[in-house]
Amino acid sequence: MWFILSVGVFQFYVILYYWYGFLDEGVAVKLMWTSLLFGLFVVFLVYKRRGDLLLGFLGGLAGAMFVWLLPDATVLALLAALPVYDYLMVSRGLLGKIVKKSKEAAPPSEAGGRRDTPLFGFVVRLKTISLGVGDFVVYSMALSFVAMKLARLGPAVLLLVGAGALLIYLGFQLTVDVFLKRWGYGPALPFPLLLLSPLIAAAWLATAG
Repeated sequence: MWFILSVGVFQFYVILYYWYGFLDEGVAVKLMWTSLLFGLFVVFLVYKRRGDLLLGFLGGLAGAMFVWLLPDATVLALLAALPVYDYLMVSRGLLGKIVKKSKEAAPPSEAGGRRDTPLFGFVVRLKTISLGVGDFVVYSMALSFVAMKLARLGPAVLLLVGAGALLIYLGFQLTVDVFLKRWGYGPALPFPLLLLSPLIAAAWLATAG
């Protein structure tokens, strides 16, 4: 899965930069072949349980890629539906059961600190918690949608994207306070996307107008 994702994301951006004239044909062809080595490197890191930040970064690149490839209506539908799906799957569905069992079965870390997770490859381990790779994809989709649809505002769009990132952070803090303190785990999409929804709506209305 990670080989396909990493190679696909790498090649998408190579093609995108080639179309926009940032890469000449020779460099683009070499990078397309290099993507296969990059995919193997990512698989090696996952096998060695390393490269958390790289997995999160690739998830973010994938989210931006989806905004480029999918129709606006599909992106909006995903941003509306995925937080609801995330909550239901974590609170009542299979995902919550898997997370709970994995936490119980997680071996202690080598340093004797926080417990490791058997779900590595599906989650990105941060200092004291783990976030699903899919969360990075959705966060990036939301911020990329805002950036692309409000790009005509010029440099001001950077302030809006920064505000969006801050709202995601605040939503994540709410997630920690509400869900993690209650269950020890929780859905990472509902609160951040709820706080970000006015910006997403503004981006959509600006495009529709």
